[in-house]
Amino acid sequence: MSNLMVGVELLISGLIIVFLVLLFLMCVMKLMSVLFGKQPSEVRISKQPLATISADPGEEELVAVMAVIASLLPKNKQAIVRLKAVE
Repeated sequence: MSNLMVGVELLISGLIIVFLVLLFLMCVMKLMSVLFGKQPSEVRISKQPLATISADPGEEELVAVMAVIASLLPKNKQAIVRLKAVE
C-alpha cells in the first residue's frame, strides 16, 4: 500500500508542477507580447471613386488590375481581394 501512496503523491506533485510551469510560461508570453508586440498597421482607405469597365475585360486589363492591386497590398502578406463585375 505504501508504494501506491508514493505513486499517487508523485502523480499529483507532477501535475501541479507542470500546471505551474505552463502558467508561468503563459505569463511570460503575455508580457513579451506587451513589451515587444508589433502594432497593427493602419488600413489605408482610398478616397478615389471606383473604376468601372463597361466591356468584358480582356487578359491585358486583368493583368493590369492585378498589378495595381499587388502594388497596393503589403509585401509578403496574405490578403483577400474581391472583384465585382459590373454589367
